Amino acid sequence: MATLQILKNGLVFVVFAVCIRYYYDTPLQNCEEKFGGKVVVITGSSSGIGEEAAYQAARCHADLVLVARRRSRLLQVRENALKLGSRRVEVIAYDFSNTENIKVKVVEMIAKKMGRIDHLILNHAIQVDGNILMHIDYLNLKYLSTIMNINVHSHVEIFRQSLPYLEARNGSVVVTSSILGETPAWASAVYAATKHALNGYFYSIQQQLLLKNSSVAVVVANIGWVRTPAVAEYLDSGYVPVHSFFQGTLEGCAKSLVDSLEKRMRTLNYPLFGALYNRVQWYVNPWFHLQYSGVPDDSSTFVNDNPIVVIS
Repeated sequence: MATLQILKNGLVFVVFAVCIRYYYDTPLQNCEEKFGGKVVVITGSSSGIGEEAAYQAARCHADLVLVARRRSRLLQVRENALKLGSRRVEVIAYDFSNTENIKVKVVEMIAKKMGRIDHLILNHAIQVDGNILMHIDYLNLKYLSTIMNINVHSHVEIFRQSLPYLEARNGSVVVTSSILGETPAWASAVYAATKHALNGYFYSIQQQLLLKNSSVAVVVANIGWVRTPAVAEYLDSGYVPVHSFFQGTLEGCAKSLVDSLEKRMRTLNYPLFGALYNRVQWYVNPWFHLQYSGVPDDSSTFVNDNPIVVIS
């Protein structure tokens, strides 16, 4: 057993050592040349990663369209983005649980306001954590359908409706997924399911775009533990024993998302070591996620990184 454990630890170390050369902390360089005057649309931009991505794009003098539920928060982000360097920032308040009006109230509205779409960051999501089987009444189709609309169906629809505009501008799309789209977690069954769906759909779309020689690039961003205000509180509480080495910063994550629009890679992993850790652990020790046994037996929903308790 001791030898096996040494081999496991050695494998983790080798993977980290090989990949460290590809890790970067400050990827945004000469970004004004890349994004100045470009129209960057960011969903879920009223707080958390989406808000910070708006600020990073603003520093690159991009023109922004911010889309989220809370108009009041969007207006605050707009004011900050204008101070940081954006010449123009438009806001659209929209609830992505409604997928039927995305074409008219989001995509066509963007086209009317801005005339084009150069880049798109799909960042909106609703997160459900907790042992869902302890609250079986919430495990019903209506509840799951709402989560799927926000986390999956709305992403599919806004991409579909935006594709002609993106192809006209040789644009790119970043889909903010999660490492839970590749590995499971006992307390995130519903959330992990939506992220698996995102990965399956948009990795397939990557292949279809290549087949049709499309000029549009799709980047799947597998995001791990990032210290947004809500997640930092969660990590610091001790419920989830994730070492700081495997955690990412809000600024670093947002920079990587914006930078990937230009780099047009197939997959973005952030933080790099956290993503690798989860993958290696899952394949070597499928039960590793049970170390997170300190998570309370309830289910909380995070909308734009703001916690809302839906099951208590």
